[in-house]
Amino acid sequence: MSTTRKWCLAAIGGALAIYAAVVIRDFSGPIGDHVESFLYEYLSYYVSKNLTFTPLPHLALENDQVFFPFGTNQALQSFCVERDLLFTLLARLFGRGPWLQLYYLGGLVVAAYGTWGLLRKDHGDVRAALSAIIAICFNFYGAQKYPYHFNMACVHWTTLAIVCDFVIVERLVMRRRISLALVLVRVLLLVLGFGLELGHVVGYGLTSLLAVCVFTAALLAVRARKKEPSALSRFVKDAREEVRTRGRLLAAIFAATLFFGVLYGSIVTQIVIASRKYDFEGVALGVWWSQPVRLLIPYFPWIHPSQQPKFLRVWQDQAEVGIGSGGAGLFLLLLAILGLYQAKDRLRYLPLFVVFVMFVVSRPGFDLVRWMPWFAFTRVLSRATVIYSTVLGLFALGVSLDRLHERAKKPLLAVLGALGALELYTFGTIKMSHPAFAFDDRFMAHMKKIEALPGEAVLDFPFCILGGNGDAAYLCPFVDKLKSVYALQRFHHKKVIGQYLGRVHPLQTKPFVDQGWPKVWDTDADDPLEADKQIRCLSDREWEMFTAFYEKNDFAGIQLATDRLPAGCAEQFYARFGAPMGEVSIPKAGRLAFIPRDPAIKDKLDPEGGKSVRLTVELTTEAQIVRRKHPVVVDESGISGWEWTGDAKRPTAHWRWALAPKTELAFNVTEPRTIVVLARFRTPLPRQVVTITLDGTPLETWIGIDKDRPEERSLRFVVDAGRHTLTLAYAQANAGPTLFAPNDPRPLAIMLESLVLRPDPPPN
Repeated sequence: MSTTRKWCLAAIGGALAIYAAVVIRDFSGPIGDHVESFLYEYLSYYVSKNLTFTPLPHLALENDQVFFPFGTNQALQSFCVERDLLFTLLARLFGRGPWLQLYYLGGLVVAAYGTWGLLRKDHGDVRAALSAIIAICFNFYGAQKYPYHFNMACVHWTTLAIVCDFVIVERLVMRRRISLALVLVRVLLLVLGFGLELGHVVGYGLTSLLAVCVFTAALLAVRARKKEPSALSRFVKDAREEVRTRGRLLAAIFAATLFFGVLYGSIVTQIVIASRKYDFEGVALGVWWSQPVRLLIPYFPWIHPSQQPKFLRVWQDQAEVGIGSGGAGLFLLLLAILGLYQAKDRLRYLPLFVVFVMFVVSRPGFDLVRWMPWFAFTRVLSRATVIYSTVLGLFALGVSLDRLHERAKKPLLAVLGALGALELYTFGTIKMSHPAFAFDDRFMAHMKKIEALPGEAVLDFPFCILGGNGDAAYLCPFVDKLKSVYALQRFHHKKVIGQYLGRVHPLQTKPFVDQGWPKVWDTDADDPLEADKQIRCLSDREWEMFTAFYEKNDFAGIQLATDRLPAGCAEQFYARFGAPMGEVSIPKAGRLAFIPRDPAIKDKLDPEGGKSVRLTVELTTEAQIVRRKHPVVVDESGISGWEWTGDAKRPTAHWRWALAPKTELAFNVTEPRTIVVLARFRTPLPRQVVTITLDGTPLETWIGIDKDRPEERSLRFVVDAGRHTLTLAYAQANAGPTLFAPNDPRPLAIMLESLVLRPDPPPN
């Protein structure tokens, strides 16, 4: 091995070591922090507990380990088969450990040295090493995804797939030999890619492969028309010779492809099939995207894309918050532009350039990404930023110092070097400002005590059921504070109510909504992201419901988030259910006190009765349906979440969409009462008609509703004691020839700016 090659390999190793020290930092134990990294170790934990081999791997995806006691389908999660299988193996062999940190670092090592190995034959050791280092160290977006979105930070096989595609295209364009081994490696990378994140990362490699296949077919067709020697015939001839001389290597690559194809394919197939259980047509999922101009934002100490709120919105885009989506820094962009400008044969860059542009410009209304089937579940178009450093690093291979004017060479190198160093320094300060968190021995001992208690589940209160598409059911009143608490299951091994799913369907949350849990929450902020605590403790009826739910289901105890409760409320829990056996604190959630179940109430277990518990709240005061905080006395369906324009805290307009075919509002009264309905709304549809019924009996029809004209309507009716359902049915919606929002699948009917139900007069 030459001295140059040794230095190149050492340089890659040194870059990886520095990267690990800045980005990963903590290898002391299980991963975890105050944002979302809890989810990914939880998913790996889930796989380790629910994976069996019969003899093919089988992953149980439907059970009551979460959403207890009702259970749910967990397919719509950010499973990464490779990560989860490795975690399962290491956890079963060695117990708890920093397995995800080691997996992430291992992926970086594979990507860096793999990139070097693929490029060195055509570009030499030094250029290959520089390209590998750039792809890793200047992936600022991917590094900020760790550990926050761990699934998006692990892109090693996709990185190598893109590099391999570039090598194949370059050799084809330059009329160099393409070996059978290289093609088989690309097939292996295709299979290995399915071990990574399925909703986005796999698709980036598939898109690159599609572009290469189309380009190859077109180029071969053009050459055939020109009667040039057939590259395909040459490949077949060389492949036969390669089979004879390198048969063992080719057989090993083929065997690895077959093995991982069966291993990963069987699990991925189960996940895909299970994910189709729920129909998300008409369910708002949200789309996040970045303006192409974000490519120009540098990473300087005084201005960088992670600054908020400065770069929260750029020209009305919907970028991810504070992690630099849409750009890779100015150094890498300028280096790539210089490489493309100096490249001798730019045709070799065409497929990669087309893919890059497609990811950069995709946005709602011009959604090139989701035209491809492998991006069917993609919500965040800007996550393609995670491959920008790889793509731009390949463009930079065209840089030639020899072609620079001698007088410009040194100044240009000095400027680029200073720019790269400054951006690396800036990124390092950003990353080091994020606290590294690890669970201490006291926390682990506390979880061990909970694990030893009788009872199959833990009742977290307040709990949090949340999806990447939002909290339309209002089952997570403290999103920022409590979304991670359910994942403590990986330590106490009890079933839990809470969960974070990539997407939540209304049918999944319906059992908890029917029980009345959204009526319990009464927080100090309308926005669940900003809510800090309850403003009141439980009412008498809420105590009755909570007690029945707790006693009838097999809970080991109550894990009480005391910092989310008002003064004196925790003491009321202790008075009713017993003293806590201990308390721990975790980031965001704060103090968690655990109240063990009183053995004296064991005879009250009634699992079916626990599922049928209901909270009934009487309509005694005015209920405003169009508000950010969920109404506590009216059960609703057929209506969107709170929507707005402008600043969410001071919106210029706000509304909730009424969804066809009907909106239903159910309420309870304990005596005969007159109810007044007041509505203020608009509709983008001409000649809209709203038919109103009460318990199936027609009350009134609102006609003469013109397009885009503000409307104010009202009605009064008398109801007897009991439960009643008010229905608003719509003649038209956003469907067929009436389309006004083609990128929104929901059946939008009218924009409710205000909808009030009020007893008149209110009870004394």
